[in-house]
Amino acid sequence: MICYLAIVVDDEPYAASNLAHKLDLTGKVQVVEKFDAALDAIDYLDATEQRIHFVFCDIVMEGMRGTDAVRLFRERADCVILYTGKPQYSMDGESHLADAKLPKSVTQAELNETIENLINPRNPTAPVRIPTYINIKAIPSTKEDIDHTDRDIRIAIADLVYVERAGNYVHFSALNQQGQIVLTGRLKTSIAALYREYESTNLFLYVNASQLVHVKFIIDHLKDGVTVPGWVFSISAKGRPYYRRYLKRKGLDG
Repeated sequence: MICYLAIVVDDEPYAASNLAHKLDLTGKVQVVEKFDAALDAIDYLDATEQRIHFVFCDIVMEGMRGTDAVRLFRERADCVILYTGKPQYSMDGESHLADAKLPKSVTQAELNETIENLINPRNPTAPVRIPTYINIKAIPSTKEDIDHTDRDIRIAIADLVYVERAGNYVHFSALNQQGQIVLTGRLKTSIAALYREYESTNLFLYVNASQLVHVKFIIDHLKDGVTVPGWVFSISAKGRPYYRRYLKRKGLDG
């Protein structure tokens, strides 16, 4: 459900593809690019507008070694993980700056555990704190889209404003370029389960068992003190003190 973005750096294509496949099976991490050289990966990180959460880098490569690229990666991504088939090289260079080290023979269970430790919201030292994307199922907006109702889309959490329960699903709504609310996608989950995933990030506020609302939306409403026509959620004068207390308790009252 939550989507963390990663790149893999390895001059062995099979090893890179194998790791990317295992990361996909975690259900948490999506590999957006693979590189065979550290400098190419650094150029990509400098150019991309996406926030990259994980860099998985082989230790022994032609050109710049993974252990010597760690500091450069740390300046550009949340988390750096070194992996190698030769453990004797794991202490070279600045490998102590890596957030984790894995053998290339890592099992799926070991990889799952490593990822969970790095994103665990209950761990104050976890390097990856806030996911910026979520994977949802697209909802068709035209007749041509009807055959693609199960199409996966990745949407920036910052673009979401409202989440509402609809039977066994939750529906996600976002703003379009005209500032109108648009039904964007859905997931088969519950409001409570979704909120548990996001509570520690302070991205969404729990309205009730049927609604979550993005923090920025509520803050804007409190600041303007108005109800925007066309919105499926609004804050009444009676409800504003409640949300002010809620935001203050969360440390979000500005």
